[in-house]
Amino acid sequence: MRTWIWAVALISVVSPAQAGDGGWDYDWSGGYLGVGGGYVTGSQEAYDINSIVSGDEKITGVTVTGYTGTNYQVAGIVFGTEMDVSKGSVAGDFTLPSSKWACDGAAFSCGTEIGWHGSLRGRAGYAINSVLPYVTAGVALGETTSTFEGAGVEISVHGLAYGLVVGAGVEVAVARNLVLRGEALHYQLNDVAEKVGVGEAGAKANFNVVRIGAALKF
Repeated sequence: MRTWIWAVALISVVSPAQAGDGGWDYDWSGGYLGVGGGYVTGSQEAYDINSIVSGDEKITGVTVTGYTGTNYQVAGIVFGTEMDVSKGSVAGDFTLPSSKWACDGAAFSCGTEIGWHGSLRGRAGYAINSVLPYVTAGVALGETTSTFEGAGVEISVHGLAYGLVVGAGVEVAVARNLVLRGEALHYQLNDVAEKVGVGEAGAKANFNVVRIGAALKF
């Protein structure tokens, strides 16, 4: 829900400012290459070899993003594809009460870190001259590492998590070849787990990203 609230807020702030720009025609067709940054907040759920589950616990962080894509415009409708990769510091601790790792103890710690994440998405929107509100959805990929420490034992579960991403945003063309954007995305990634003895340990993460960016259109 927060994803859509952020998107609506972005559109309501930017669109009125552009409505009085003289109505200059803008062609959204073509490729683009951009960079941006954002804030991440979400939750993780971990479990150990005895099926003790942490429940939803918080992860937060900031990221830097690179993105590229192509737009096609038919009348006011704009559609296309986009690929992005984000790198940053996104992590959080979790507790596993009664776990052999004693993650709820003062001397022990357990947590999940997202090293990087990216997506391949479709986009569709309706252009109001130099303003383009849009929705987007696609597949997501992320590198996650979950560490379990306690009672003299340390295990690191590392791998690639697959999932889905949906979101919305708005772009504003401030020049013929310069486009600014604000967007909000929701990522839902699957479990990353490894065999540990006769059991299995792992974690999964769901998170929201609110970010801004600037792209060169060509």
